[in-house]
Amino acid sequence: RKDKVFIAALEEASDWRLERFLVGPNEAFVQRAEALWRNSMERAAATHEWRSGLDPAKVNGWLRGVAVILLLRDDLDAKGQEELVRTFVVPALVAAAP
Repeated sequence: RKDKVFIAALEEASDWRLERFLVGPNEAFVQRAEALWRNSMERAAATHEWRSGLDPAKVNGWLRGVAVILLLRDDLDAKGQEELVRTFVVPALVAAAP
């Protein structure tokens, strides 16, 4: 959200080409997202906070899609984004309390 050039390009993109590029099988974005979330995913799995049976590659793809959705929601500030993540994303990934 802080990269003004990226946001401007996103706003100018038509018929979902840029969005599809970001969430599709683009190896550069896949690797960047994996690097971004790898430590958190590994730590959560090691501490059993991660819901069992989740495939990290599939979670990566899903989280990239969620990130694009949040980028496109110009009606949300940081607090609104955080609320959506805490309400919907976190419960989908966190293991049920014992």
